[in-house]
Amino acid sequence: MIPEKLKRAWRCHMAKEEVSFLAARGGGYPYVLVAEEMTPTSRRVLLGRLGFHAAEEYVSAGQENRYGRPALWMRLTNGVHVRLDDGYVCQKEAAR
Repeated sequence: MIPEKLKRAWRCHMAKEEVSFLAARGGGYPYVLVAEEMTPTSRRVLLGRLGFHAAEEYVSAGQENRYGRPALWMRLTNGVHVRLDDGYVCQKEAAR
């Protein structure tokens, strides 16, 4: 029987790997970041809990979120860029 603490640690590790994997392969929406009720703040918190560290946050002038405002992005220290509005991840920096 696998202890519950180990199961939680494994799920956390797999979620972190999915973020890195999708970003390295052209981008995508990892399942942990796309829940409908998530906000940019909750995505920030979750990324920290997964073990990622934020290098900077920036606003993309060339892209808009679903409310017509400039998209909010976060660059992580490993080079992954996360659009905090919807959870999209990629390696390329968005146009500022």
